[in-house]
Formats: sequence, structure tokens, C-alpha cells
Amino acid sequence: MTRHAGRSEPGRRVGLLVLVACHGAVTGSMLVTVPLPDAATAAARRAAWPDMRVDVNRVDADRLRVLPGIGPTLAVRIASDRDERGPFASMDDLTRVRRIGPDLVTRIRPFAYAGRARETPAAPTIGRTAP
Repeated sequence: MTRHAGRSEPGRRVGLLVLVACHGAVTGSMLVTVPLPDAATAAARRAAWPDMRVDVNRVDADRLRVLPGIGPTLAVRIASDRDERGPFASMDDLTRVRRIGPDLVTRIRPFAYAGRARETPAAPTIGRTAP
């Protein structure tokens, strides 16, 4: 791989060695080169993809189970705590749920976030007009 001072340089090409195997024995190889994306290309690619993280303030217990270390029991506890005590202000607020500590929060942080709480629409006023 092309490297400079321990880092890949944008705009350069990277060589990948592909080994072809058949029945466990290497039967051939091929060198493939691909361009490294520059910073602007990488930022544009990130912006084009939607955020795939789980919002712990909006999803149900079934969706929470996709997070590492969160099984059915913890998922129900998280959803119940959120419904009873209100939304989580940050990911660190998850520690208020029994059996969730800082280590588990650190483990799930790359896959989840605490978004703003769902806004409930204002109740319609019947028989009144705005001043």
C-alpha cells in the first residue's frame, strides 16, 4: 500500500493483492489498484448515506435489541424507563436504567444516540379564536 509518514495519501492508488483459492490451495493471484478517496469525496459519501444509528428516544424495544449487549430484557427496561421518566438527554443518561453501566454505554455509543424527544402536537382549541 502506498503510505507516507504512516498515513495513506488522498489521490494516490492502493494496491490490493487478491489470492484465488480452490479447495484450500492458492491457484493464482492478481494485483488490483484502486484510488484512495480524498477528504471531500469521503465527506460527500458520508453525507449521502442516512444516519443508521438507533435513536434511543424514539425506537421500540424490538429495535433496541439490535444494539450490542442489549437483549430483550434490557430493551424492555430502556423503553419502560423512557416512557415513565421521560427521554434520555444524552447517551450517558442510559445509566439510570438498572443493569446498564458506563461500560455498556461506551459499547453501544457508536451505534446509538439520544435524539430530541418526540414532540406531541398541541391540543386543538375548540370554540376559541386566536386574539
